[in-house]
Amino acid sequence: MKTVFKKFSERILFIALAIFFIFCFYQFRLIGKSGEEWKRVFTSDSEGYYAYLPAIFIYENLDQQHYHQGFNFITENNKIVNKYYIGTSLLESPFFFIATVHSKIVGASVDGFNFYYSFWVGLAPIFYVMLSLVYLYRMVLYFSKNKLFSIALIIFTAIGTNLFYYTVYKGNFSHAFSFSFMVFYLWNLFIIYKDGFSVKRLAGLLICLMIIFLIRPVNIICILLLPVFYTSFAEFHKNFISVIFKYKTIVLSFAIVVFFIFLQMMVWKIQTGNWIVWSYNQEGFYFDNPRVIEQLFGWDGGIMIYNPVMAIFIFSVFFLLKNKKLNTVVLIAFSILMFYVLSCWWAVTYGYTFGIRPYIDFTAVFVVAFSVLNLRNKFIYSSLILLMILGLAGNLLFSYQNYFDILPAQGMNAQKFKQIFFKTNQKYSVCFGGSFNPLPYAPNGYLVVYKYDFKKTSDVNAEFPVSTEFTFPSKYNHIRNVHCTFNIDYFIPFNGSMNEVLLVFHVLDSLNNTIDYYTFPLKEYKFEKPGLTRKVNYTVDYPNVINGNSIVKIYIWNPKNEKFNINKFKLITVVPKF
Repeated sequence: MKTVFKKFSERILFIALAIFFIFCFYQFRLIGKSGEEWKRVFTSDSEGYYAYLPAIFIYENLDQQHYHQGFNFITENNKIVNKYYIGTSLLESPFFFIATVHSKIVGASVDGFNFYYSFWVGLAPIFYVMLSLVYLYRMVLYFSKNKLFSIALIIFTAIGTNLFYYTVYKGNFSHAFSFSFMVFYLWNLFIIYKDGFSVKRLAGLLICLMIIFLIRPVNIICILLLPVFYTSFAEFHKNFISVIFKYKTIVLSFAIVVFFIFLQMMVWKIQTGNWIVWSYNQEGFYFDNPRVIEQLFGWDGGIMIYNPVMAIFIFSVFFLLKNKKLNTVVLIAFSILMFYVLSCWWAVTYGYTFGIRPYIDFTAVFVVAFSVLNLRNKFIYSSLILLMILGLAGNLLFSYQNYFDILPAQGMNAQKFKQIFFKTNQKYSVCFGGSFNPLPYAPNGYLVVYKYDFKKTSDVNAEFPVSTEFTFPSKYNHIRNVHCTFNIDYFIPFNGSMNEVLLVFHVLDSLNNTIDYYTFPLKEYKFEKPGLTRKVNYTVDYPNVINGNSIVKIYIWNPKNEKFNINKFKLITVVPKF
């Protein structure tokens, strides 16, 4: 058996992975549940990262990105700003141009959003991830000296972590691109460490670093990894520091850094008239409140639960502590910094996602670290491999559940996890109701703009048993971080289900034109047994931008006039203080 694996061709490994990824991409992202899932390739974050390309090269106007609550904000001078940096769109651009040519050849509309754009731009993350896995494999093989072990690590990385989901189904989010260029960054560091410094290698290193920055600025913390392959500071100083501080390398470094920063600043200048913009308006970090434990062990996206293979890679670093060498110190320091920074973001779960997704970006760092381990204890070594096999199976199961809306993207807890554990039947799709948006970023606290408290202990069977409305204060304009907290007690009688009962948000302008209309099931779990009183706490972001004098209607809609009890219905609407 070992002989067979020794003859296993790396080419076969990567061809097999590429075929598997492309098949899953075609089946689940292009065809999918609706038969036309390709129409949803550019939604949510994917739309924001991609929006630059059609705006610049088709509509020739950055204002053509349109206002979208999720990724744009409006400045004080009514300019539209895309909050995302341009790195992802830069990497998507070759595939965008291929899609444009393809559309023209077949006579399709060149609008940036037809099937050919979804297909070609959707392939971009798969291309970069496959290429990066080749270089990751070479590093892993160099340190492990074990071909079978190296192949296994690549398979665990590609399919056993959330990287699979965020390459195949949510590929045009930034994380597949960040993962890939983190690998390329590490590769350049590795080549400088192994083969020596050169200006060409420095240029490659800096280009990767700046692209990492332009994809997700916070990932610039990877600069701490510069000495990661060196066992002592003297070695790092001799082979890297002493040669980089020369006139030629300083000028080259400065030119590369300025070029990439200028690209981003130029886009801001065109959009707003300002060279520097804080594009993540009304978002930020709580550096005084890191929530590492919640991100590690929380039922709502915690990596120990939903990305256990990644967790094993990360915590393998601590097996290196006995070495007491520079690279170990660097890895430990980087791990601490990574956990601290990522856990301080205002939305600890990073929105409607599968797992805590920013950790995907740094997966390669810990895969390389794991490859360095020389675990002589066969029990520990075998246990880790077994756990990774189980984690791989779990990752595929969770990915399937999330894709078919069995595993919700937000609001999970231990009880819900138990209710859907190993459930794959489509009857469990969208089986959870409610809403669980995090409180908006508010370093200065919150202002209450509306309160409503309804109490009733008798049965209700009206179509609209609870309703309230108010006019949003005129002093607030273009507010998007409006948040509502609900405390609701309801009782399901033995002859009822409440499965059709909805909580409705209806926002209208001063002329009664609908701005937005949003609903979600009032009942928290579709298969709840009747005869029980449930106390639920829901948190909701208002569906769209709110302007002063907007009319907000919030009500329970009971379309089948079911009989049930509402014992308490309390809501508080807040906005951040700025």
